[in-house]
Amino acid sequence: MTEYVILEQHSENKSVWQEKAPIVVKASSAKRALQSAALGAGTYVAIPARSWNPLIVKTEQVTKITIG
Repeated sequence: MTEYVILEQHSENKSVWQEKAPIVVKASSAKRALQSAALGAGTYVAIPARSWNPLIVKTEQVTKITIG
């Protein structure tokens, strides 16, 4: 059994996906994970939890002075 994270597509902004409760479902496939989660009408995706790797993005501004 694989653990899946379930995301639901936002109804108004199609580029936004939100985590859906239950957040993690154990199943043998993504399709079965969605079936066992007993979700209502909508667009969903099930991603294996082992592939779910949120990354932190940090921006930095550097001032560089060159004399020459």
